[in-house]
Amino acid sequence: LGSSAMDPKLLPQELSPSAALQQLKRGGTLLCLGVPPGTRFGIDCTSYTVGEKFMGIKMIPPGVHIIHYSPAGAGHRVIAPRTSLFTWTKPQDIIIYRWDKENEGLAEVSDQEHRQYSTGVRRLDFDKNLAPYPHNLLKTWKGLTPHITPEVLNRLEPIQRFRIAPKASLKPKGNSSSTSKAPASETAQHSEDTKATGSMETEKPELNSGGDTKATKPTEEKNPNLKIAPSVIRRRFYSKIPNTRDAGAAERKVLQGELEKARAHLEDLRASPTCTAQAMENAQKAMRRAQLNMRKCMAVTTATNLDKSPVLGKLISTGWKGNQFGVLGEVEFAFCSFLLGESLEGLEQWKHLTRMLCSCDTAVDTKQDLFAAFTRLLSAQFRSLPKDFFSDALSSENFLRSCLRDYLEILEDSPKRSAELRKEEAQLRALLKSKFGWSLKSELERELDGPVVVNLTEQMRKELKLS
Repeated sequence: LGSSAMDPKLLPQELSPSAALQQLKRGGTLLCLGVPPGTRFGIDCTSYTVGEKFMGIKMIPPGVHIIHYSPAGAGHRVIAPRTSLFTWTKPQDIIIYRWDKENEGLAEVSDQEHRQYSTGVRRLDFDKNLAPYPHNLLKTWKGLTPHITPEVLNRLEPIQRFRIAPKASLKPKGNSSSTSKAPASETAQHSEDTKATGSMETEKPELNSGGDTKATKPTEEKNPNLKIAPSVIRRRFYSKIPNTRDAGAAERKVLQGELEKARAHLEDLRASPTCTAQAMENAQKAMRRAQLNMRKCMAVTTATNLDKSPVLGKLISTGWKGNQFGVLGEVEFAFCSFLLGESLEGLEQWKHLTRMLCSCDTAVDTKQDLFAAFTRLLSAQFRSLPKDFFSDALSSENFLRSCLRDYLEILEDSPKRSAELRKEEAQLRALLKSKFGWSLKSELERELDGPVVVNLTEQMRKELKLS
């Protein structure tokens, strides 16, 4: 690595020869052929601007990892959104990609090439061109991904191959994102630099270990309607979270029809001179039954909107086949896709899942192991966010404020919570207070100090001479 004024904690630590040899033998290797100099290339919690000799990463620990990169143009200026992909490595695994110049992204190599280059990797032919994995950040990465297993990866990113997506035109004042029309097969989207990446992503040094291709100046740079896109991507299949606002809409519509029919029938009988007492009694019973069914439906709808426990239970049983920690794996997958891969789709899924988990009154008591792990995960995620996250103008009014308020209030109202859940809750509260200066008490006071909206009557308007 070249010299840099960046935070030294983000640089790979120097290892003794014996420790380096041990990690080299045990760890996996990521070989990336032909990555242009100036490309922003990273793995897990760090990224670098690569040099001309860069050919990949070595000493990669077994487990899940995210690879992310952004193509660069003239002067090593990043000109395209970030692309990311997840992979699961085993000891001594060798993963090989080649840079696709036309589509500006990584692509698979043929089986024959993979065998040939794997032999070279085992002979250490590329060792001097491989950057060491930053093991000093491994604990941080493990804290963000404790529940991402091979099963979770196979569920969310089952097609372990790249596909070519149509290129998009990025207007000077517009956004560019594309999604699949299929409800469960949204494609990866990417956003511009986000506030949440600030603490994980600072300016990185150039890697003097890289590919043999020369950076070429794209012809699109002079075009105001720049034609760029991360066109070599992986498809991701996130769980579809039911929209509780529409919960029971179809049933309510049917019951409303029955209620109106019963009411109309009763009115017709009252207007009929030949109506018998028995017919009137039956019509009144039908009317009361329709009203009762409608009230029950409305009560269920209200409860579902306030308590997302049934939604969580359905997601666990149908989406994850009873594996409750698979939901946490998806939370972690979406969060890392957003934070490290700058995926807008990942951000939206993380928001949906976090809102759901923070609104489960009943499930907190029945699934305490799950919520202890979720609380621990929240702490790990907040450690990766910048200190001004709740005070910065761009991120202060974010969805996490209401989620934290609701979740901590639910925990306070749950006397049955286990000792482990209480411990994780206390640690989360301490972290929020020490790092962000945020507490549930201050948040509630903040809401009470806010403006009060009063709907004025006509009499009040006249007294105030407003009309």
